[in-house]
Amino acid sequence: IIFLQEFWHANQDYCRIWEEFCSEYGYSMFIGKRTGSKVDGCCTLLNEQKLQVEKVELFSYDDWGDRICVVLDCIGSLSGKEKKISLFNTHLTFPHKNNHDPIMRQHQARKLKEVIEASRNQDRTILLGGDLNGSINDRAIKALFKDTLVPHSVEEGWISHR
Repeated sequence: IIFLQEFWHANQDYCRIWEEFCSEYGYSMFIGKRTGSKVDGCCTLLNEQKLQVEKVELFSYDDWGDRICVVLDCIGSLSGKEKKISLFNTHLTFPHKNNHDPIMRQHQARKLKEVIEASRNQDRTILLGGDLNGSINDRAIKALFKDTLVPHSVEEGWISHR
């Protein structure tokens, strides 16, 4: 599973490079375009020999950030048992120091948490990947993870846009 954000779907040469990669290494591409005529989005690359896709959904946060989440409901074998798995690939708004981005991020986290909880109620294993644009100490990220998710790893410090 490979999660990509800022995937430039409007650039044919860029897409062709990724299509060639997928063809060579046995991946399928699932592209979610941002709303509002944005030229980027999220792309999930999946080896369907390991997981079979049952359903693909594009979830919009319905905000002025035009952010989205690509959700793949899959079925596959984990530890010898067949499991239902939901893959979430998203890119939350960057927490610029202004009056609206932090509030928008909290709304994005709340909406994403609602979608994740709905999948969990269907007895699905959840895997969230993407660019959350914040550390585990960020208010929006704390709200997203509270009683919903367990981080795979927590990096000390936060490095952004380097």
